Amino acid sequence: MIPAEDLRYEIKMAAPETYLPRLLAELRMHPMALRKLYPDRWVNNIYFDSRDLSRLNQNYAGMNDRSKLRYRWYGEDLDGKGGHIEFKLKHGKLGWKRSFPLKSAVDLRATSWSAFLDVLRASLPQDILIASRDLDQPVVINRYLRSYLRTADGTVRVTVDIYQSYWSQWGSSNPNLRFPTQPPGTLVVEVKAHRDRTDRVRRVLEGLPLLVSKNSKYVVGCEHLGSLG
Repeated sequence: MIPAEDLRYEIKMAAPETYLPRLLAELRMHPMALRKLYPDRWVNNIYFDSRDLSRLNQNYAGMNDRSKLRYRWYGEDLDGKGGHIEFKLKHGKLGWKRSFPLKSAVDLRATSWSAFLDVLRASLPQDILIASRDLDQPVVINRYLRSYLRTADGTVRVTVDIYQSYWSQWGSSNPNLRFPTQPPGTLVVEVKAHRDRTDRVRRVLEGLPLLVSKNSKYVVGCEHLGSLG
């Protein structure tokens, strides 16, 4: 059960990266007075799925209720140090997330997936461990450069992601940190706000000349890596 008070809108839009200069100009002139929240940073994720890729297939099927398990860390280094686990639930355009630090330090350059999963499981509370018990297959590592903006009243956050890269982990016993795949340049804009801020979300969307669309970085990575199953 998702706590209603913790639900937030997570609405995505995508465009070719060549659109970035125009988008940045639109953001600067936005009537909701969007301002930089803090400096841009690299975001890195490990996405986990079941061995039959049930979460990927749920996304293809357009299921309204979905769950996701990932490990996230920040910075240019792919060592995975200093990150945290995120368990996410989605209900349509509404989402809920819980985050947990790892109980032991990890270095992806010097560990196996089996050892990493042991640390991950030991770091999760029992309810999340049960809810994600089948998500024991590392599938994709991805990274992108993220910009953070927020409306002047602090109610809506907007992120812009560019320079996406992916590393396939399917069938690997150790983290594969070499030979990334870089899909055709796509930027992803995401608008996030508490579920009670429908009016603010609508005003932000009206000021952005992009169409709302489905855009899962996990799905994009799987499609472009093309070596699953």
